[in-house]
Amino acid sequence: MLVYLDDILVMSRTPEEHEKHLRIVLEVLRQEGLRAKLSKCEFNKPELHFLGHVIGKDGIAVVPAEIAVIEKWPVPKSSKESKLFWVLQIISASLWSISAQ
Repeated sequence: MLVYLDDILVMSRTPEEHEKHLRIVLEVLRQEGLRAKLSKCEFNKPELHFLGHVIGKDGIAVVPAEIAVIEKWPVPKSSKESKLFWVLQIISASLWSISAQ
């Protein structure tokens, strides 16, 4: 399972396991007085796009269009621009690290 802000991704190996995981997640939400909005839910998908990545049975990959945007970024011309670029990379990596725990 991956949780990021108000998104919950439930990943399972089989449909049966997926149903079990969904029941657990929905029960925890119910116990905490939270609800999932059915119109925003997607179930039993072989792959999905999330935060610029494609998540599927083969793992996680960056969406090619996202890489193209980064490749087109101008080369930093100052120390400040360079630091900003690296800070953005660290924040991005930190978010994925936290959400994967």
